[in-house]
Amino acid sequence: NLNIEIAKTNKQQAFNEQIPEVEVKYVYDHLGNLHQFENGGLKEHTTEYELHDSKYQLAGELKMPFFFVGKLRNEKKIAELEIEFSKINLDKASSNLKLMVISDYLKLIHLDEQIILLNKTIEEDQAVNKQIISLEKNGVVTENEVLRSDLQLSNDEMQLIELKNNVAITENHLKSILFLENNSNMIFERSIADMEIPNLSNYEEVYQIGTKRNFDLHKGEREVEIKTLEIKNQKANYYPVINLHGEYALSYPNYMFFPPENFAYRFGFIGIDATFS
Repeated sequence: NLNIEIAKTNKQQAFNEQIPEVEVKYVYDHLGNLHQFENGGLKEHTTEYELHDSKYQLAGELKMPFFFVGKLRNEKKIAELEIEFSKINLDKASSNLKLMVISDYLKLIHLDEQIILLNKTIEEDQAVNKQIISLEKNGVVTENEVLRSDLQLSNDEMQLIELKNNVAITENHLKSILFLENNSNMIFERSIADMEIPNLSNYEEVYQIGTKRNFDLHKGEREVEIKTLEIKNQKANYYPVINLHGEYALSYPNYMFFPPENFAYRFGFIGIDATFS
């Protein structure tokens, strides 16, 4: 979500580069007298001209991109693609979380079913073990049969312990990805696991479903578009940049003439500047 907000801010900045840039400035200077060196030397006699001791200017300047070979448009498009890219990452993270939750849930249901089945098997092993011990006492079977029966029972009991440990591990993993407390109790609704499996008839149908929700594929497409636009922007650096600009100022005194006139004056211009690197 933060990456989406960052991408939206970048898009706004790309848009701001297309709007006029306005600058207002005020300058005040205290001037000394002008000394003019005559006869081409710095040591010769100089003539001093008394100037007005104050100089100020209040000016406003306007500058707006006029021709940039599509660079500003490309930057705006890149920013829009980065927003899509961040949204795809968000969807992917959300889907991965759902997948982990579903996987852990189904694993717990499966482990629970195995535990139920194994408990029944252990009950049968215990009953068979009692019968073999009884038969061994009556001399019907050998001691090896008793040992084999004990071993089978021990193996099943060890497998039961392993299954219960796997349940605890899976529950802890599920609690961690859901940010639940370790001491919280989890109750699983088994009926959810009985949902119908979708019927996928052919390869093309499976492929279309896969490509429609394949986040890595969509991210790759956006990355290709972004890199293509960045290449265009690099090429645009070899072309001239044309800006529409203008300035209007109120100045004092009038240095448009010499000697300067002790009057304020207004002066402005509008035009086009071209820059080529």
